[in-house]
Amino acid sequence: MSSPTRDKNDKYINSMKHYVDIAMGLLYLFISVYMLKIPTLAERYGASAVYIFMGLFSLYGLYRIGRGIVALIKIMKPRR
Repeated sequence: MSSPTRDKNDKYINSMKHYVDIAMGLLYLFISVYMLKIPTLAERYGASAVYIFMGLFSLYGLYRIGRGIVALIKIMKPRR
């Protein structure tokens, strides 16, 4: 059997995981924007490679943010 305190702690830990998802998604978006600011990356690896990695980082960042938000909405909804 689970106690109400344990259920509350489990809900808190799960919501923290989803906040971390959102924070990591924002970090990936920041890294992708920062790639544009570094001119030596484009010179060293080529502009197309930088744009490909920037796109991949942006997509994965948006995915992490969306996954975190959807999970938080699902947790915060009152159960019937």
